Amino acid sequence: MVAAHSREYVPAYVRCLQAGKQGGDAAIRKLDDQLDESVILLFRRMAHAKYRADKKKSAASEAAGRPQAAQQGWLGWLRGGAQRPAQAAAAAAAAAGPAEGGVAEADAELGPE
Repeated sequence: MVAAHSREYVPAYVRCLQAGKQGGDAAIRKLDDQLDESVILLFRRMAHAKYRADKKKSAASEAAGRPQAAQQGWLGWLRGGAQRPAQAAAAAAAAAGPAEGGVAEADAELGPE
């Protein structure tokens, strides 16, 4: 009897948690009227555990689509892996020096000494 209620209660309560309905909806209240308080608490703990596991699994699948951890953080920055495309282009332009004129053109822009 309790196992049958568990199969119905836990998924319904997980849906309520995902929807942001704290305490459940009408279907949960109907089941609450039939169950003992300790059983209700057990089912809700099970639902919270399932909700957290689902949330963790979805976060892991999202993280799989992101760049590798070696390219992130300060260690990746030291290797140059964490630069965004715009930053990388600016760094490459700065490393190349002045455009076509080279040193003579850069000195002419500064003016006489």
